[in-house]
Amino acid sequence: SSPDFRGMPLEQALADLRERIANYDKAYESVEDGEGAYLKLYNFSSKVTANQCYGRMSKLVVPYLMAVHADSRPVFLTALAPTRDEPEFSGDASHDDFETR
Repeated sequence: SSPDFRGMPLEQALADLRERIANYDKAYESVEDGEGAYLKLYNFSSKVTANQCYGRMSKLVVPYLMAVHADSRPVFLTALAPTRDEPEFSGDASHDDFETR
């Protein structure tokens, strides 16, 4: 489902992906926690691991990498409504004019 493979036949896309992975295996080395700061991306950013990232990297780069997705995915938005029973849950206890059902 990556944009790199859009419109490509399945077998050709799989062959291309396997070739890419083989090339990555030749060039990349795993890092250990004691080697300093690093970021790891898994499966087109489905998981991001940040180790010892501080300052500008933690404020700008890490959130960006966590927000990048190569695939479409559902986004769920919710809104909390205040209630008379739990005003502290809504963050504002001054909602006496709301009806309770």
